[in-house]
Amino acid sequence: EWMTMAVAMMAMGGREGEAFHVFLPPSGSRQTVSQLSTLRPSQCFSGWVGRRNVAKGSVPLTMKGLEDEEWQDLAEKLADPFVSPLEKPMILAELARRRDQVSDTVSDVLGGRRSQEALLGSRGRKQLRAARAVARQVTEDIVPEARRQAEELLEEVRGNGIEKIAADIQSRLLVAIDDATAEGMLKAPGVVSVDDIVTELRNVFSETPEGLETPSYSVVSSSDEYEVREYSSMLLASKDMSTGKQEDGNAFNELASFLFGKNDRKEAMSMTTPVITSVDREGRTRSMSFVIPSKYNLDNVPRPLQPSDVTMSRMEAVRVAAREFPGFATPAEVVRQRDALFAALQEDGIALEDGEIFVLQYNPPYTLPTFRRNEIFVRVRGGMEGTEVKEEEMKMGEEEKKVEAEEEVEAEPVSMSVEVQESKEVEVKDDMDGAAASGYERNSREYVDAYEC
Repeated sequence: EWMTMAVAMMAMGGREGEAFHVFLPPSGSRQTVSQLSTLRPSQCFSGWVGRRNVAKGSVPLTMKGLEDEEWQDLAEKLADPFVSPLEKPMILAELARRRDQVSDTVSDVLGGRRSQEALLGSRGRKQLRAARAVARQVTEDIVPEARRQAEELLEEVRGNGIEKIAADIQSRLLVAIDDATAEGMLKAPGVVSVDDIVTELRNVFSETPEGLETPSYSVVSSSDEYEVREYSSMLLASKDMSTGKQEDGNAFNELASFLFGKNDRKEAMSMTTPVITSVDREGRTRSMSFVIPSKYNLDNVPRPLQPSDVTMSRMEAVRVAAREFPGFATPAEVVRQRDALFAALQEDGIALEDGEIFVLQYNPPYTLPTFRRNEIFVRVRGGMEGTEVKEEEMKMGEEEKKVEAEEEVEAEPVSMSVEVQESKEVEVKDDMDGAAASGYERNSREYVDAYEC
C-alpha cells in the first residue's frame, strides 16, 4: 500500500520542480494508509521529483517545521490554492493528529469563551486587520477626497463651460497617444506564457510581487511597530513633483516610459519594486523614484532623453526605520503611519538622521487592497541593542532567475531515512558605535524639530 501510494503521488503530480512527500510507517509496524492520522511528521519522508524550481521559489514544507506551527496556520496552508497538492497530505496528517486541539478551540469559540479570531491563523488575522484599515481609508480618506474633486470639477464646468473642458480632455488624450507611439513605445504584446499568467494571478494575492527585483537590505532589529534596516546603495531614476500641479499618475508614466525604452539608448530595462516617493508634512508626494536594476551603475545606465524632468541619482547605503501598512497610501494614511512610527521610535530612544519621509509601494494596481504592501521609512541613527542581524537575500531579477532555474539538482533515490535540511542564519554582530551618540532625550519636540529642519 505504501509503495502504491508513493508511485501514485509521483504519477499524478511529478512535474519537474514539484515536491512530494511519502508517508512511511515506523520501522517494524504494520500500519496502513487508513492510519495516517497516527503518524507524526518526523515519521515522513520528503523528497524531490526532478530538479528544484528555484525560479518560482518552490521550497518544500519541512516536517519539523509543521510540528512548530499552530493548527490554524496549518489549516490556512491546507486551504491555500497556491500550496502544492503534494505538500498537503503531510499537512492533513498533522491536523488530524491535533484534532483534540481543533475541537477544543471550536468549542471555546461557540461557547463564547474565546473570540472568533481564535479560529484564524496568522495570515487570516493579518488580513482581518488589513480589511479594517482599508475600510478606514475608504470612508475617511478616499470617499471625502473624491467628493472634493467632484465639487471642484463641477465648479470648473460652471465657470468655463463644458466645451472648454471637453477640448482640454481631447488635447490630453492626443498628447498621451503621441507619447505612446513615439520612438516605437507602443508595440504589439508579445507571446504570453502560462507561467506568466500564473505569476500575475499569484500577484493578485501577493504582498510582494513575484519576478521583480527589490533593493537589498538586512534587518538590524524588529518590533511589532517597525523594523530597523540597513539598505545597500541603489541607483534611482526620479521625477521632482514639488513645483506646480503634479499628479502621481503622470510621474509614474514618465518614469515607466524611461525604464521601458524611452531613453538615449532605446534600451528597455526590467521593472523593479517598490516605487519610492518622498512626501511632505501633509503626506503629499514631493518626488517619485524607480529603483534601477542592480546590474547598472552611473557609468553604464541609459540616460533620459532631453528635455526631460527625469534625473539619475545614487542613494548611498543607509540605515532606516520602516513601518509596514496595508491598503492604500493616501496622504491621510501616510500621516497616521508617520505619527505611529515617530511615537514608537521615540519610546525606544532611536534618533532620526533627518526628517525626510519616504513611502514605498510594492504592488501592481490589481493586487487586492488587503494584500497590498506599503511601507513608510525614515533615516535613523543606531538601533535596538542586543539584536542579531539577519541577512535578507535580494530577490533575483528575471535574468538571474532563469540562470538559477537551469542549475540541475540530481534526484536522489527514495530512501527510508529522513533528511531535514536545517535553515542557516547568519549572525552578524550589530555595530552600535553610533548608538551611544544617539543618546536621545525622550522628547517629542526633537522629532518635530528634526522633521521641520
